[in-house]
Amino acid sequence: MREGCQVDGDAELLSSNHVLSLLVPEALCEPLFAEGWNKVNDPGFRPYAAAVLLIAFSGEMDLSERPKLISKTATAKRTLLLSQVSRRRVSQATLNIITKTDWLNFYQLDWQLLLECCEQQAVVKALSHVESISSCLVRQLPLVPDFLVLPRVLNVLCKLDVSEERWNLLAAIFNKAAKEEQIDMLAAAGRIDGVGSFWDCYFDCTQPQWKPFVRQPSLPQSELLTPLTTPEALIAEGLRMQNCLPRLVRRAGTGHVVYLARTNERFRFMP
Repeated sequence: MREGCQVDGDAELLSSNHVLSLLVPEALCEPLFAEGWNKVNDPGFRPYAAAVLLIAFSGEMDLSERPKLISKTATAKRTLLLSQVSRRRVSQATLNIITKTDWLNFYQLDWQLLLECCEQQAVVKALSHVESISSCLVRQLPLVPDFLVLPRVLNVLCKLDVSEERWNLLAAIFNKAAKEEQIDMLAAAGRIDGVGSFWDCYFDCTQPQWKPFVRQPSLPQSELLTPLTTPEALIAEGLRMQNCLPRLVRRAGTGHVVYLARTNERFRFMP
């Protein structure tokens, strides 16, 4: 670092083993960059600058080009420069999302993944309403099934690391599910508000046969009708009647629909 360069703000908080711990002090020797870095009313500059520096300097850049890029980081239009260095389409909405990141813990791959995912409008819409964006969330974004790309779900994933195997299983089950089962899974996703409810939703979707169905207390009593209260009973009745009941196990497991058996008929009671 050249004499007279001042390490200020978050630059002092950077881990010694983080690439930014070398790049930011060097960049702060550029007056315009230092001015932007220390500007209190521009909270988006630091995460934006960190993204530019990490993405650009992770490649094969000539050392003589670095001062020029550092200067452009402070003067060029941010969406254009970040689009150039990342080779991704970066919109103003994406730039606003970057402001929410826990950027001190982001590495080059995290930025690339985030910018890649932000080329999808649904992701941008969801991330625009989350409280914060961690590297834990970003590394899972390419794996999260479309029906779970919701602000309430992404907020949970900021601190919850779900394995790739679990995501692949959930996506496969959703894609193969019947339309009405997909509607039930969407409804379950809309009830997620924390780690506990996330796992409730996950296991309800992936392991619907692990427990008996929820019984509705308002279910009318009848000597002619028998509630199908377990997955096994529902499947057996469906095979006997040669109908679609075996495909409705997950729907029945939500407790919002009850199926009743009679000698040669099937009735559905909607509480």
